[in-house]
Amino acid sequence: MAEKEIARYVQDLKDEWGPLLKVSPLLELDDTWPSLGVIDLLTFCTRDRETLLSALEPMMKGCAAYLAVQVGRCWKRFCDDVSFEETADGIAVIGRGGEFIPEGERLRYPVEKEFRQVLEAVPNPLPMFKRFDIPLAGEGNVVSLLGLSMAIGLGPAVQGPWENYQPGEQTPWVDAVVRQIAGECASHYGRVFPDEPVGQVAELYLAGLLYPPPLYGERLPFFRAVEQFLELFKEYRFSAGAVRQFGYNLSRSPDPILSSMGLVLSGALAETMPPPEVLAAAWTKGRYMGLLRPAMVRFRKGFLELSDWVPTGLQSEQDELRFAIESEMGFLPWLQLDPGRLKAGDYNRLMPIVSAACDFNLQAGIKAIDEILEQEPEDLSLRIQRVKFETIGGDIERAERMLGSLVSEPGASRYPRLFNLWGQCLLAKSDPEGAKRRFLEGLKAAEKVPLLAAELANNAAWSGILLGETEQPLALIEQGLEATPCPVTLLLNKAAILWELRDFDSIRETRLRVFELAPCDRRVFASLALTDAALRQLQDEFFQQVQ
Repeated sequence: MAEKEIARYVQDLKDEWGPLLKVSPLLELDDTWPSLGVIDLLTFCTRDRETLLSALEPMMKGCAAYLAVQVGRCWKRFCDDVSFEETADGIAVIGRGGEFIPEGERLRYPVEKEFRQVLEAVPNPLPMFKRFDIPLAGEGNVVSLLGLSMAIGLGPAVQGPWENYQPGEQTPWVDAVVRQIAGECASHYGRVFPDEPVGQVAELYLAGLLYPPPLYGERLPFFRAVEQFLELFKEYRFSAGAVRQFGYNLSRSPDPILSSMGLVLSGALAETMPPPEVLAAAWTKGRYMGLLRPAMVRFRKGFLELSDWVPTGLQSEQDELRFAIESEMGFLPWLQLDPGRLKAGDYNRLMPIVSAACDFNLQAGIKAIDEILEQEPEDLSLRIQRVKFETIGGDIERAERMLGSLVSEPGASRYPRLFNLWGQCLLAKSDPEGAKRRFLEGLKAAEKVPLLAAELANNAAWSGILLGETEQPLALIEQGLEATPCPVTLLLNKAAILWELRDFDSIRETRLRVFELAPCDRRVFASLALTDAALRQLQDEFFQQVQ
């Protein structure tokens, strides 16, 4: 009886959300492992809430059932009998029999109970196994990681004979589970990208990628996967172009582990600026991208035999392009220096600063800058980098005072990054009017730096939106769209203005464009609430008002 009820919960979820999720093949609830990332997107609005709106209850029940079915399918690889039960605590998966569960005992996982508890107060780091917690990247995917711990049967809430087991200890069933997940990853890839064969090879997903999870038994994420990928790609003799396309496609996956590995491959093999959809996937990771840089550098060295530019500086046009790619993809989130400062010659004394920024070593970076500034306090570029470190440390007040001092220096108006940092500080202090003024000052100075100009235009537009403006922010957004390689944030801000203007046709057009680029971006996904039916209703109300 429980199985039929749980199947009904899942079907109700698909019936309700299926039509909206068709906006992108990446979002289809196709019963494969990567689709748990879509469950995470659906339930993000419920995070860190003690009480749940009653209207969201059917969706939560359907998502819990979907997760339970996925876990049950994995358990069938090591249990003779897998069933479900629904009690006052919600849906649970039950496993009996097989080589690894003693006769007369049962393995039980209270899937729904833990699912709801984790979302109600998301822990960071997230407990995946006993004595192993995994740090979350900002507003990162929780459900997929939680599902992995459940599917392996070693999550903290497991009940039964495995309660004291650890990953790697007496767990021969793990290989069977991971093979199940790998096959589903290959199937999902084949459905979304049918013309790209590399990602349809299930063996790739077994190469240290899915299990153990990133950071389990490694100092930095994805080093284990990179080493095994290097061996497999050489064995299969995949070309750099084929692997690059695989990376581009994988980066867009709703699964956090797959998408991160895709970004590692994309960054390592990109010969030109990656396409907008790849940049959009990178931007959703935030500063976590910096943690992926060492794995990216290792893969680039192992696959292409190309060394990192950090130890030597930018010595060629190819190095300068490499710097631009890494900057735009977010691999250098702490670095504020202009590329002109990173060329051979002056670079030797700056290398410790760059190295510290790449290693996320804030104190080492500050010390290296302060030593130079003691001798050369007039170096505005380094002083701006120093302010960047201050904002990373969280002292916004001190950063703003340092910027105020900087702006009075001769030649300061030629540094658009100064004004961009200043505007960001003012936004953090809830001063959009002051922020807008600084962003616009920076925009004037960024004429020859198109990528930075696009960022400044967007920031100035957002400040205007916060002030209730429409005309100037819309013009700034159009200006930014002409310069940016990835327009997702600009398009989202444009949609916000169009909503205020009740320009429904343009809203639909903008919404479709942004879903083509970044369907798994939380901000983009949230716009699913703006269904065509809702837009039609608002349009009717608007026309009634003007009549």
